[in-house]
Amino acid sequence: CDSFWDTVNAFRSLNGQPLLYGVGSDDTHYYLNRTPDQRLADAWVMVRSPALTAEALLGAMHAGDFYATTGVLLEDVAFSAADRTLRVKVAPEPGVTYRIRFVATKRGFDQTVRTVTCPAEKGRGARTIPVYSEDIGKTVSLVEGSAATYRMASDDLYVRAKIESSVPCGYTRHFHPDVKVAWTQPHGAA
Repeated sequence: CDSFWDTVNAFRSLNGQPLLYGVGSDDTHYYLNRTPDQRLADAWVMVRSPALTAEALLGAMHAGDFYATTGVLLEDVAFSAADRTLRVKVAPEPGVTYRIRFVATKRGFDQTVRTVTCPAEKGRGARTIPVYSEDIGKTVSLVEGSAATYRMASDDLYVRAKIESSVPCGYTRHFHPDVKVAWTQPHGAA
């Protein structure tokens, strides 16, 4: 999911389009009579809002003042457009370690797209999948700890942070990270 998000935002940035925000959702379909493998609240968004009203929450979300998480809580996240700096501070839990990964795509990245053909299997038809360059969504800084800052380089199209904890996620289904994580919104070079 991270790679797909970075790919979309790399091309959107090149085309002068707004960056897409990331969200978290448990996508739960069963609230009653759940089976043991169906869990609630495996991902959600945390919104910085002046009030607990629909208007205030939606306004903050439209402004990108929220982050997605599977359990890592942030004390603060802020982007300064003036100095193109993303600051992240975790609300640390006792005994838990954190790693803050700043992710960006650089101007001039390889825009080549190759395809891989997957044969039909298990009731799913054959399909062709696009594969994009590894230049997209690279870690540009990795900080061990609960607070970090990254100042965008002149060739960064955008930057976002992925905060990884040492706590196992506990989910075995696809698309879940191995550990509890939070993702900040991407911020562009504009």
